Amino acid sequence: MLQPPTCNASAQKTILLVEDDDDLRDMMRNILETAGFHVIEATTADSVIAVLSAPHDVALVFTDVALPGQADGFTLARMVREAMPDVPVLVTSGKVPRNQVPDGVTFIPKPYILAKVLQNIQEALHTAC
Repeated sequence: MLQPPTCNASAQKTILLVEDDDDLRDMMRNILETAGFHVIEATTADSVIAVLSAPHDVALVFTDVALPGQADGFTLARMVREAMPDVPVLVTSGKVPRNQVPDGVTFIPKPYILAKVLQNIQEALHTAC
């Protein structure tokens, strides 16, 4: 069962990072951890269901749109929004028109500015609490 996040300002927030590009995922994990977040990594949307079903307090999902497997990042975003409406979802891509972004999801175009990504994450987490 998908669990909603707890909202404790003093607790370390967990971000689920879904990115199939190893170098980009490693860079984002390092940046997010340096910013004080706990990061759970996944490389496909298909593998995220198991991650979200485990006892983790995922506070935010940050996913690429183009992912290998049966589901893309938009499908993942819709699944998360349906199962856990209080969990913010940010999607990123360099090839997807903004008009395809599901309702309630923040789109960040690639290439992105890291400071802007962190700002979007902070804003989404603040809004979710």
